[in-house]
Amino acid sequence: MNGIIFYFSGTGNTYAVSKEIAGHLGGWELAKLTEAHNCDVSRYDVIGFGFPVYYIHAPDIVLRTIEQLKLLPSQRIFNVITYGSSYGYALSDVREIQKKSGAAIQEFRVKMPGNYILEYGAFPRQIQKSRIANSKVTALQIAKAVLEERRTKETGPNVIARIFKHSGDNKAVAFRELGQQFYTTEDCNRCMLCATICPMSNIKTQNGSMVWQDKCQQCMACIQWCPQNAILHPSLKKGRKRYTHPDVIKEQLT
Repeated sequence: MNGIIFYFSGTGNTYAVSKEIAGHLGGWELAKLTEAHNCDVSRYDVIGFGFPVYYIHAPDIVLRTIEQLKLLPSQRIFNVITYGSSYGYALSDVREIQKKSGAAIQEFRVKMPGNYILEYGAFPRQIQKSRIANSKVTALQIAKAVLEERRTKETGPNVIARIFKHSGDNKAVAFRELGQQFYTTEDCNRCMLCATICPMSNIKTQNGSMVWQDKCQQCMACIQWCPQNAILHPSLKKGRKRYTHPDVIKEQLT
């Protein structure tokens, strides 16, 4: 059995979980989801997709990428979502696309520290440690389920997701517009880390300034990883603490 896990990750949560699972599976390949179009997926028996939940849904780039892949009925697929509060409709979102391939699908959830700094700061350190420790246990359980080809139940939206679906949908529609509102302060030293770490290649320089374009997925990679804390947003309240996964370094995501 050979396999690969495609991941989409901004602050390292999904990358860390995907890497952990890949290791337990015997060192399976690990690749950025944004580079999946360059991969011949027909070479793999099993294909995993790791991605976060953004406002109760799977990120748009995840859905568009999976839609473009030529998945086969003979393959097995497993989806792993990372989430801070509600897992929402994310697994349902990707399942509807993947079902068209006829492949068998497994679904898993991993609760992680939240990172959406435009609405809240970093979780308390103890909660971060607890969730990350639990995620390592869950990653091992997921790997065993994949190896044993264990059937999993389809995961529908939870109560929170149903209650907030309308507002969540509206928020997701505004992601790209929100992304264009990021800006840098005079503390920016043009290290270009934000442009390098952005999984969407959405940040460019223009007339000596950093400019956010219209492909933002709200992954928060730019603002959370900035070494100078020089990236701001109109929605960012003063004093909110930043978060990146403590076991992940920026070089792993660039």
